[in-house]
Amino acid sequence: MSTAKIELSQTQLLIGLDTLKKEVFALETEITDLEQQNAQSPMLLQILRKWLVFGTIKKLEWIRFKLKLKTEELLVSNTHYKKLKKIFKD
Repeated sequence: MSTAKIELSQTQLLIGLDTLKKEVFALETEITDLEQQNAQSPMLLQILRKWLVFGTIKKLEWIRFKLKLKTEELLVSNTHYKKLKKIFKD
């Protein structure tokens, strides 16, 4: 591979890592907001949401799932970037 292609690949990977970090941060913020919203609702409604999995609880479960996927993707991409960086430093 030429040096230009390697630098382009590293740049694209860094941009991808930054995008993933922003997505993870946005999901974490959304989870916090929904948890606060759920905590402010009446206790009976909280219990019903938990049992029947609807409303805020359903959204929270979906966002937690997406957050888990994005976090794993970020971890894999970050590991890949570090390996790539180490290979081309040597």
